Amino acid sequence: MIKDLSDRLHVLDQHRQFFEGLLKQKSGAQLQFVPEPGHWNILQVVDHVVKVEQQTLKFLQNFDFSRKDEKVGLKNAINFLLLRIALKSNLKFKVPTQEVVPKAQNIPEVLEAWERVRTDLKNFLDVYPDYRLRNFVFFHPRSGKLNIFQTLDFLLDHMIHHKQQIARIIKNGEYPTG
Repeated sequence: MIKDLSDRLHVLDQHRQFFEGLLKQKSGAQLQFVPEPGHWNILQVVDHVVKVEQQTLKFLQNFDFSRKDEKVGLKNAINFLLLRIALKSNLKFKVPTQEVVPKAQNIPEVLEAWERVRTDLKNFLDVYPDYRLRNFVFFHPRSGKLNIFQTLDFLLDHMIHHKQQIARIIKNGEYPTG
């Protein structure tokens, strides 16, 4: 695997450990606690993060690499920068597609799904051609065309964004203590 891709995957794995630790350490009441009506609980947040990774990988795997090489341009880079800034803020976003809306799942299902998608992502990146590193490979619904580096950076920023959401859930005065 190309070193820059490997490095990004390693950072994604480190953040994944945080989410997995939550699912293993928190009680059922803590994982199911909803801070306000219409908001997500911790298990739903983690399920959403997994679903985004699944949908991203699905797009990557189905990308038509036989098409004309298309570099990601300045406009796309600026749009991606704006997305990154937004994800680092405390802004709340509407989920762009129904495929990433969390469902009520149990912990083993979420962890198993994440293990599968992460293994498949690693396998995809293992054979990713270096001459396509700067080419369009993923379309984000808000920022547009991304290259593989930006795609992995999006997944990381997305995880960090939801770590902040989980921190807000845990800080809620009604959050169960055990």
